[in-house]
Amino acid sequence: MSSLLIGCGDDRIDSRLVRIDAMMDDNPRGALDSLERIDRAEMSAGDSFYYELLKIKASDKAYVRHESDSEVIKVIDYYKSHGDDDLYAEALYYGGRVYSDLGDYPTSLRYFQDALDRLPADTDNQKLRGHVLSQTGRLLNKLRLYDEAAKYLVELVKLDSVYDDSVNLVLDQQLLGAVLVHSGQYDRAKKHFKNIRSLSETTLPENTAVHDMYLAAIECDNGNLDSALLIIRGVPESVPDGYRSTAIAYAAEIYHNAGLYDSAYMYSKMLLDSKVLNYRLNAYKILLSSEEIKLVDKDDIMEYIESYN
Repeated sequence: MSSLLIGCGDDRIDSRLVRIDAMMDDNPRGALDSLERIDRAEMSAGDSFYYELLKIKASDKAYVRHESDSEVIKVIDYYKSHGDDDLYAEALYYGGRVYSDLGDYPTSLRYFQDALDRLPADTDNQKLRGHVLSQTGRLLNKLRLYDEAAKYLVELVKLDSVYDDSVNLVLDQQLLGAVLVHSGQYDRAKKHFKNIRSLSETTLPENTAVHDMYLAAIECDNGNLDSALLIIRGVPESVPDGYRSTAIAYAAEIYHNAGLYDSAYMYSKMLLDSKVLNYRLNAYKILLSSEEIKLVDKDDIMEYIESYN
C-alpha cells in the first residue's frame, strides 16, 4: 500500500485518499467513484475512518442527501480521541451537515458550534471555518432566528473580504441582506445590496436581479410603491431558478398594493403551484381580495377559498 507520512510519529495515511481529498471541490462525483474503487480490506483503522469521512464529504459536496447518522457518529468519535484537530473539526462540521439533512436542527447547530470552537478566528483552516459560519447562518435563517443568523454572516462576509473571495462575497452578502430584510432592518439591508451591486455585475451578473428583488421588497415595505414598481419590473423573469418563486411572490404583492390588479393576478396565479406554503397562501389571499376576485374564474373561487382555509 502506498502511504504518505503526515504529522509526526508513525501516523500514516493512504496517499490515494490524499489525492481524492484534493479533487473533492472540483469533482465530488469523481471523488465518490474513486472511493468506490478502493479495496478497504487491508486499510489501517486510521485510513478506514479517513475513507468514511471522505465518503461523507464527497456525498455532501455532490448534493447527495444524507439519510443516516451512523457513519458520521463513528467518524466523530474516532477523531475525538485520535488527536487530529483539523480532521476532528471537519468531522464535526459534516456531523452538522448530516443532521441538517435529517431535520434535527438543534443537533446540527450543536455540531457546527463544536466545530467553530476548534476553529478560532486565527485558525490556519479558514476555508473550513468559512463553511461552518455559512451553514450556521443559513440554518439559523431557515429557523427564522434572523438576529442570530446575522452575527455569523457578518463574520463570514469579513472573512470573504480578507481572502478576496469575490464570488462568495457576493453570495454571502446577498444572504446577509436577505436576513436583514426578513428581520425588518431595511436600511442595513439596502446598504448591503447597493454595496455589492457593482461587484455582482462583474462577478455574478445573474444575481443582480436577486438584489433588485430584495430592493423592491424594501421599497414596498417602506411604502415607496413607485420605486418598488420601477425596480421589480422584469425581475421575476431574470432571477436564477432558485429565486423564481420568491421574486414572483414579491411582484404579486407589489403590483397588488400599487393597484395594478391584472399584473398581481397574473403573478398570483403563477404562485399556486409553488412548493412553499406561505407563497401559496399569499397568492390565495390576493386572488380572493375584493379587488382581484372579479378577475377569478367563478368555477375556481370555491377551490381557492377551500385551499386558503
